[in-house]
Amino acid sequence: MKAIYFIVLLIWQLDAHAASSGAAGSHVAEGYNPITRTCGKMTKQAGPCGDLSRKNLNRAQFSGRNMDGIKLLRAKLRHSDLSNSRLQGAKLAFSELHEASLSHADLRYANLREANLYKADLRGADLRGANLRNARLAGAMLEQAIFNDETVLPFSQTKAKALGMRYVP
Repeated sequence: MKAIYFIVLLIWQLDAHAASSGAAGSHVAEGYNPITRTCGKMTKQAGPCGDLSRKNLNRAQFSGRNMDGIKLLRAKLRHSDLSNSRLQGAKLAFSELHEASLSHADLRYANLREANLYKADLRGADLRGANLRNARLAGAMLEQAIFNDETVLPFSQTKAKALGMRYVP
């Protein structure tokens, strides 16, 4: 029951943030700063930078959400839909993303160290600068996922290309 409350609260916060950031002018909100890679005040493009670490969010529906900078350390996100979401600088280390959909997600500079991405859908995801050190990617769909020299992969760039990933400097 607590997990449902946190999901509803997060969705409410994300919806409120989206509504307020759509306003004209120089709206300032607390959020993730992709330049400094920290949370703090920035312009209307800011994400919520919430903390849902260690929460059970299995089967959560976050498709298309701005979740830049959010902390989801050791979170359970099995079978969750994070497709088309903005997760720049998100902290997902040690999280359970077993069979999660992260297709076309913006995961630039995200920390996915030792995350369980077994059979996860990462097709078309932007992984530039992301840390996937020791991530478990068995059965993961990686076609057209984007990486660069800053991306820390659990395998070589040659293998990444063989798996259908795209190198973009």
